[in-house]
Amino acid sequence: HSYAIDQRLRWIPWARNYRPIPTSWKYPEGYPEGAIIHFTAGRTIESSLDWLGRMKYPCLGIARDGTLYQPFPLNEGGPHCGTWHHQKYVGIELAAAGKCKSLGNGKYQTWWGGTLDESRIRCSPGKENIKGGYYEAFTPEQENTLEFLLLWLKANHPSVFKLENILGHDEVAPENKSDPGAALSQTMPEYREHLQERYKAVYGETIFSVHYHSWTDEIMLENNRISHTVIT
Repeated sequence: HSYAIDQRLRWIPWARNYRPIPTSWKYPEGYPEGAIIHFTAGRTIESSLDWLGRMKYPCLGIARDGTLYQPFPLNEGGPHCGTWHHQKYVGIELAAAGKCKSLGNGKYQTWWGGTLDESRIRCSPGKENIKGGYYEAFTPEQENTLEFLLLWLKANHPSVFKLENILGHDEVAPENKSDPGAALSQTMPEYREHLQERYKAVYGETIFSVHYHSWTDEIMLENNRISHTVIT
């Protein structure tokens, strides 16, 4: 499934509304140039979004069942990662406990004292962006939503949003952050490569330029590899 290219929407068509999170600025390009992937390290996406709202840290949220929440428009942003990246990149929070401690007998403890079964845990010895340890894994539903969202963010404004600018919090702040780590089923370099392949499969070759000339517009590629008709 895909959406029309270059619509430049500020609200994601399938996302659910949530209590607005205050924003601090408008993106320089009027749209995020990339995304930072986080896990919430919280109990539910709702409790995490409420906390983010109190702190004025605007992020999109993905619940364990894959439901996407959007509490602010895509032309606005605010702090969420502690580095310059949040001035240009949107934050995406996926509900997961984060790193956990092994209790033995297939049980793992969250930072707040909760207990998880091993079926919800992914262990990594450490690789690329991933710090070694036990993580509550994102659900298949969350990873499906995340992939679809990131491909849509690219297609919605292809000249601004770059798939190579999709980063883990543990990549931009490696000294003190571990998200997404092994909560995501791939390392971030692997995931970016996967997204490039999926975008080509779903939307065709990379869009280099868009020329509008009627209500129904042809997307013209400078490399002339494809043309794609969309309704805007």
